[in-house]
Amino acid sequence: MLPVHHMHQHLCTSLPPRLGSCVRSPGMARAGGDNAMTNAEQAQGQLLELAALRQCFTELALPPAVRQTLDSAFMESEKRLQQRLEQMTWQIQRSALLGDIAGKIVHEIRNPLNAIFLHADVVQGELQCPTLDSRTQMLESLTDIRLEVRRLYDIMQDYLALARLPVVQYEPEDMGNFLRECGRVVQEQARTRGVILHLQGLARLGSVSLHKGALQRAFVNLLQRALDAIPQGGTVTLRGRRTASHSIVEIRDTGSAISEEQLDLLFEPLYSTGSEWTGLGLYVVREIVLAHHGTIDVQSAPGQGTTFTVTLPLVAMEGMRQLR
Repeated sequence: MLPVHHMHQHLCTSLPPRLGSCVRSPGMARAGGDNAMTNAEQAQGQLLELAALRQCFTELALPPAVRQTLDSAFMESEKRLQQRLEQMTWQIQRSALLGDIAGKIVHEIRNPLNAIFLHADVVQGELQCPTLDSRTQMLESLTDIRLEVRRLYDIMQDYLALARLPVVQYEPEDMGNFLRECGRVVQEQARTRGVILHLQGLARLGSVSLHKGALQRAFVNLLQRALDAIPQGGTVTLRGRRTASHSIVEIRDTGSAISEEQLDLLFEPLYSTGSEWTGLGLYVVREIVLAHHGTIDVQSAPGQGTTFTVTLPLVAMEGMRQLR
């Protein structure tokens, strides 16, 4: 079956003049040439020209077999152009979003940088004019500097994880083993905080096509958030279950409930409600889950804590392919 742009070259010289003028549209001539523009506007224009060309052929008395061949060629070309248009539209939207987030990051890193400079001045002052409390003051300042550096590091890592999502490679992984690894990452942190980490229902969860580094970042982020939300002596539960088509993971904490106002903004990037700062963490978590063709939901109620639920599609081990 000839692609439409190859048929175009042959038909331009063989059709009657009136129909030949339909085929000889400038845009279609450029579509297969060296001057093709890889942008959404051109793809949209090509779709319109293809529809016009298809309409021209309806005026011809063609044998059924030829018409069927032409219709199939047109449908395939329309499908490919539509896929190309959707991909470029997605890339444009994503580039705009990353640019907007990058602008917000530039603003957000000022606060930790200012704090680092202030604490550095404190340390310098104590070294120049030491007192009995100098050691305590310097240790406190160094601790705060470390916290602010960690905040900067997390922002940068979250942004990099977001920017790399379109090009990561996906492989089949046993979901139970993967979640046990995520639990081990935060196990020591939970122990030092006096928090009990329960792992439940991780056997026979099936295989999911995933990028290990990206998805682990998402689940560890959720587990760390759960640890941060509860006082010493609380409990975090990582529980899995399986349906016929999906692997479902719940991360539940016994901390205080999230207000309805904060729930609405929970996945917004770099949004501040005054006392709460969302950062990029949960926004990146959602984008990672979506990149794995999954969903994420959150429920929170007074006295019951908060539960994040991640649902991911199962895949067969054989015939495994990359998601993107």
